[in-house]
Amino acid sequence: MIRFIVNPTAGANKTRKRWPILESHARKVLSEFDVVFTEYRGHAIELAKKAALEGIDTVVAVGGDGTINEVVNGIHQSGRDVRLGIIDCGTGADFVRTVDVGKTYIESIDNLKNGKTRQFDIIEAQFKSMRGQAKSRVFVNASDIGLGGDTVINVDGSPKVLGGRLAFLYGVLRSIVRLKIYPVRLKIDGNEIGEFEIISTIVANGKYFAGGMFVAPMADPQDGKFEVILIKKTTRRKFIRSLPLVYKGTHIYIDEVEHFSGSILEVTSEEEVMVEMDGELVGYLPVKFKVLPKALKIITRGEKS
Repeated sequence: MIRFIVNPTAGANKTRKRWPILESHARKVLSEFDVVFTEYRGHAIELAKKAALEGIDTVVAVGGDGTINEVVNGIHQSGRDVRLGIIDCGTGADFVRTVDVGKTYIESIDNLKNGKTRQFDIIEAQFKSMRGQAKSRVFVNASDIGLGGDTVINVDGSPKVLGGRLAFLYGVLRSIVRLKIYPVRLKIDGNEIGEFEIISTIVANGKYFAGGMFVAPMADPQDGKFEVILIKKTTRRKFIRSLPLVYKGTHIYIDEVEHFSGSILEVTSEEEVMVEMDGELVGYLPVKFKVLPKALKIITRGEKS
């Protein structure tokens, strides 16, 4: 049995208009499914968990990276062996740039019937919530400490006519206007890495984030580790000049960027530093990341193994 969890507001409310067409195609190719719609932020977590506990074996996230994140959290919280299907209708479309679920909406639906189920890592994070409480959450794509929080706020306030890449670029440029530097301390796999003045610390399971930035070319969400991309203190002018490199993946070679790999990362700071995950602002430091290897089944396209 398949259950679609549809976020009608995803993609600047475009999913609401697209869904009837997508559902019509699904009726032609899938034997049995039902549909539920999200009504508020966090609702997809509840709906996915409920579906899993009811015995649904395949839950399909219809929305963007935030919707995928919520559905994954619901599946994870249920403790059940449930497959994830994805129809990406969001603004950023970052996770599906790494994990191939179909190049079009129609292909993504066909993939639910003909695709191959593969196992992927997810990352568990323990952090301080927006209300100051200890909280745990998982993510599949990327988390950004520092600049990412400001960017999310600015993307949410961007003009709705902008597409995914432009919306995120708008958010980044707005954040650069008041570019902040954050002191952080990193510990990876129990080893003290050091103290840094950073603009951003990105923990990547997938290769892309922020609407197509090729932030972690070396990332593989099946290798049992994450990649840490550290963007250190620099001038506003040099940061802007280097920004196009992120879309090519060549930013990792400049002096202001450091790269680490690991399976456990602890980040602390004496200042209040925001944390975002899969495009959603979730809380503040301190945060501890831990890889959960092969913890999620995703229906992918083709025979890639």
